[in-house]
Order: sequence, then structure tokens, then C-alpha cells
Amino acid sequence: MSDSVPTARVLVLGDSGAGKTSLIHALARPGEEANVGWTVGCHTDVLFFDSRMSGQCSIEFLEVGGSSSKLSRSVFYENFQGILLVYDVTNVRSFRNLSGWLDEVAIAQKVGSVERLKAGLPILLVGMKSDKIESRSTKGGRRHKLSIPGVRDHVEVSTARVAPHEVFHTFFHRLTAGASVTRV
Repeated sequence: MSDSVPTARVLVLGDSGAGKTSLIHALARPGEEANVGWTVGCHTDVLFFDSRMSGQCSIEFLEVGGSSSKLSRSVFYENFQGILLVYDVTNVRSFRNLSGWLDEVAIAQKVGSVERLKAGLPILLVGMKSDKIESRSTKGGRRHKLSIPGVRDHVEVSTARVAPHEVFHTFFHRLTAGASVTRV
């Protein structure tokens, strides 16, 4: 089909209650009021994005339910071009658990290690619910950022208003510039 739109699939991973559904709803349907609930299995949404390299593209978000069994989640870890790692900034456990999510994907992809997985595709770390905390500080009173080695992009946003942040645009451009963007 000559009028097909290039499509990139993004896995949206993180613990149950981290804000994954709210995030993708805000990105794919800006301005629409979200009425989200718990995700069972997976949830998809699509964003049409004007890429500098590819023109009009669609970005398919595939949110994997955080409470689903690890054994059943691996079925979703195929044919993707990027990952959004989502955690709740008010729950440090949800951040710590992200390494387990990456391990799951690396095992399902049979890439040998999380480092090889991270080297091969765009990954964005997204802290949700920043409106729920005043600041996260070290003993000296300085704010610090959480990070994952090998993941260079990180943003914290409010669940109440996910603005079109430059980090998301950069991630989407990196995603759609890759040769692995598929046509559907």
C-alpha cells in the first residue's frame, strides 16, 4: 500500500499504578480528559507524529499491565523500536523495579544482556506524579535525579498535566529516524 504511514512501536513498562495509562493517554490524546483504570494484559494507543526524517509517522504505544504475570508479559516484547520506562516519583520501589522490567525484555529478546538491549534502541525514563511531591532531596538539601546507567534521557512530569515536553519530542524523533520503523 503506497499511502501507508511509517509506524514505530513503543513498549510502555513499569509497575502497576505508576501512571503508564495516564502518560500515553496524555501523549496520544492531548486535551482530552482521561478516565483511566487498571490495565489488564495490555493497552494500546496511537500518536500521529510529524517526524523530521520520515514525515508523518504513527507511534503505537503498547502498555504492558504492571500486575500481569511475568510469564504472560513476554508475549508483548516483540517488534518494538523503543521503550518508555515509567515510575511513580512518590514510590521509590517502582523506580527500583525498572531494572527487572528491562531484564524481562532482554531475556525475551535473547540479546544476552540488558546493556546490549539498551545500546540498541531509544529508551526514555519517565517519572510520573511529580505534582505529588515538593522535592526529593539528599542530606545536604540538594535535589537529585534518579538514573539508570545507559539510559540518557529522563523527565519527570505531573500526571495532571503532561505537557509536550522537549524530551518526548527528542525521543520520538530518535525513534522514527531508525531504519527499523515498519510500514503497516
